[in-house]
Amino acid sequence: MCNNNYHLTKREAEILKLIGEGFGNGEISEKIFISKRTIEVHKNNIVKKLQLKSASELTHYAILNKDKIKCSHDKKAVGG
Repeated sequence: MCNNNYHLTKREAEILKLIGEGFGNGEISEKIFISKRTIEVHKNNIVKKLQLKSASELTHYAILNKDKIKCSHDKKAVGG
């Protein structure tokens, strides 16, 4: 489970966390076994849900908030 307050799906929160940890689309794709195009779709959905303006703003947000996002790939995952 991912703990978030923005109605992100589990997968979206997982991708947001990985972006904050510095992973690129290719690395995320390999890590969670989905296509790069699917990563882009999720990122676009996250931008809309968080009311951000660009992919660079998404990256900035993800870096600033990476420690607040808990996902199933974390060892210390919490339910939300």
